[in-house]
Amino acid sequence: MRRPTVKCPACGTLLPNNEYRAGEPWICPSCSRQYRFAQRYDLLLWIIALVLSFAICFLFGLRGWKLAGGALVLLAPVDLTCIYLIGVLIQPPLEPFPVEGAGASGTREKKPKSDPKDRTGGLDLRL
Repeated sequence: MRRPTVKCPACGTLLPNNEYRAGEPWICPSCSRQYRFAQRYDLLLWIIALVLSFAICFLFGLRGWKLAGGALVLLAPVDLTCIYLIGVLIQPPLEPFPVEGAGASGTREKKPKSDPKDRTGGLDLRL
């Protein structure tokens, strides 16, 4: 089975998809930038899979708790199918991998130095 191909958004190099591991950064071999799949993309695929699971169960005549149970059973295979099929048709969007301890800008924020004589722990005790 052919895996979907993804290009680096910065330099356009084809990213080796056999090196991708979930939860870890996907490093471009050309520019060394770290990426991950966009979280909004994952959420959208999960919602599509959930709706399709309910629709399939409904079309097979399941109602009530059987509908909910059947949809939960079908959710994983339908989600994996959606991920593969949509990934082949459309390149999944990538976003920079968040650096641990980084702020919203992706760079490490410097903490202000505390005064060693300050016994309030840096709290503002003004009234």
